[in-house]
Amino acid sequence: MGEPSFLELSRRPGRCYRFLWLRTWHSPISARICRVDELGIVELRLLDGFARPGVPHRLRASRRVVIDAAEWELLEARVQAAGFWEAPRPNPLLAPEPEEGSRWVFEGVQDGRVQVVDLYTPEEAEWVDLGLYMMALGGVRVPEREVY
Repeated sequence: MGEPSFLELSRRPGRCYRFLWLRTWHSPISARICRVDELGIVELRLLDGFARPGVPHRLRASRRVVIDAAEWELLEARVQAAGFWEAPRPNPLLAPEPEEGSRWVFEGVQDGRVQVVDLYTPEEAEWVDLGLYMMALGGVRVPEREVY
């Protein structure tokens, strides 16, 4: 997707979040939102094809959006409601790749700390709300039938 490493971003000042949404029957999409000074910048990327392991993809669309302080605060409220910074780190050896459904991968960095939460088709409303809000900040409204 041409996205920066969050390990690299952890060496810079500021705070960033990324949501990578890999749905079986839809194109992979990511939203990275970083706060630099008082501005929030959303970088949205959409690939072609379905989200299948080992299948090469090309960038189909990208968008950059500036958000204001109020939108950033609403993002932070959703991050807190989901318990993002307190969530246990995933162990990829214990999580087999599902054949269908979706992976919701949330990443964040602040003050040199990197956090990752990798969920399979989450049922908890707070995680769904966080992911959909991050997409909405990038200008993507997802029909309810496509949320899985």
